[in-house]
Amino acid sequence: LAFRLAMNLMLASSVGSLYLDEPTAWLDDLRIESFRNVLQRLRELAASRGMQFIIVTHEQSLAPMFDSVVHL
Repeated sequence: LAFRLAMNLMLASSVGSLYLDEPTAWLDDLRIESFRNVLQRLRELAASRGMQFIIVTHEQSLAPMFDSVVHL
């Protein structure tokens, strides 16, 4: 997970969007709660650079953190 986040941050300056696919997969509830800080920092990074930030997750408790949510 740390490697994927580091790669996203490294490449963020050269792309117009940031995508995370199931970043909380296999995390327990405690770790998911801790991951909120990481997501918040990524949201702030994306906003400061005018980037689109998309996350795909089954973790519905994270939905309030985002401006738009699509349920499938």
